[in-house]
Amino acid sequence: MSDVNAVARTSKGTFAPGQSGNPGGRIGLPAQLREQLEQGAPDAVRKLRELLSSKDERVVLAAAEALLSRLYGKPAVALEASVQSESIGQLHLMALKELADRGRDRN
Repeated sequence: MSDVNAVARTSKGTFAPGQSGNPGGRIGLPAQLREQLEQGAPDAVRKLRELLSSKDERVVLAAAEALLSRLYGKPAVALEASVQSESIGQLHLMALKELADRGRDRN
């Protein structure tokens, strides 16, 4: 029996071009909850604006970050990574050698 909701995949198991793992998209908030949140949004923004005048710089910073991230989005994070590719066999040999060396050092 075939699944009518099955998504086409390639022979490697990845999604076929033009296919999505989530074809229905992101599930939205229930309408009633969304309406309640929208009604409270002006008060929330007003409060954040008030907090910009706080004497505590930590409060001011948090309010400013909240307002700016909602207006412009969060800033991109720079990431630097170094990746080394080694075979699993080579890694096993290195681990065995280390274990053997530890054994010799104890004797």
